[in-house]
Amino acid sequence: MNLLDRKQQEEFFHDYLTRVLPQNHGIQIAASSYDEDWSAMRYTTPAGPLVVRINDIEKPETDVPHRTGFVSRLLAESRDREPEEYIRSAEGLFDGLYANFSSPIVCPGGAEIFAWDSTRKIWPRPFYIRRWVEGPNLAVMSKAAYFRRAGEALRLFHQIRFKKYYASFKAVAKGEVSPAAELFAIGKALAAVEPLLPVATISALTKLECDPESAIVGLLSNGFFGNNVLIDNMGHVRALDWERAGIGDLAQDFFPLKYWTVVDKRSGWYMPNASLFAGFCKGYGENHTEALARRPAWRYLEAQWLLQRLGAASRRWKQGGLREPYPEPDFYIDCLRQLLNA
Repeated sequence: MNLLDRKQQEEFFHDYLTRVLPQNHGIQIAASSYDEDWSAMRYTTPAGPLVVRINDIEKPETDVPHRTGFVSRLLAESRDREPEEYIRSAEGLFDGLYANFSSPIVCPGGAEIFAWDSTRKIWPRPFYIRRWVEGPNLAVMSKAAYFRRAGEALRLFHQIRFKKYYASFKAVAKGEVSPAAELFAIGKALAAVEPLLPVATISALTKLECDPESAIVGLLSNGFFGNNVLIDNMGHVRALDWERAGIGDLAQDFFPLKYWTVVDKRSGWYMPNASLFAGFCKGYGENHTEALARRPAWRYLEAQWLLQRLGAASRRWKQGGLREPYPEPDFYIDCLRQLLNA
């Protein structure tokens, strides 16, 4: 996106907020940021600071163009209904427009969501608007109390459970169930990095049991760590930007925070911290965490996650270096060795 396009986009949403907010004076652009897949703008308004986030590039496999809005409604509105029933009957979940600047949707452990649109009639790309949350991210706040609260927040997120595994939210709407075995795919991840691994590690990986029948399927954040989890000015944990949310085994949401617990001050990389992760598990509920970890599926999925991260790290290395704060490939190789020898 060039500078002219950015300026037009910022001016358009300034005018849009001026039209829709009950008090429409004093609205100003405060900051903006742009990535390959998205752009975001923060505005100061009489309703407080608001963020407009736009999905600039929609991939062919995009399931829900306004995933944060979708998830916020699922968390806030499904209540006692089965999520399958809610997704199949709620209006406008996949291709609708929502806007309520007087009474935003408040999600468990999340930010207030004011609006979203996937019709592309207001703006050519899907977007959503939420309240700006001021505060540091969890990875630089190494206090056990914050990690316990983060565990409590993820537990609320995981209250959405599915009876079967579905490959996407659209598959839920269509009633298209997939075999739980699809969640367990070490073979593909291993093939991509096999030359990097010792023979003993490869042998141990091929012997791991997965037991698809033990899968506990629910709503996943798929990004519960670091910049996606903030501590606001009141000390509350806020999980933001659920653009990676999906459906899978609940264990999958634990691994990012287990290995990317804190940012090391010397290296600038994410590093594990067993004590803080234990506090996170305590907040989630020790009995619930132990029940998840007791299954063969946990160890299998943890190894699979490490293989996937190793693949991503090695690709970044070949392209000219690593992106902080993510560790180098050797980190994941060592973690795999420790996991398999435990």
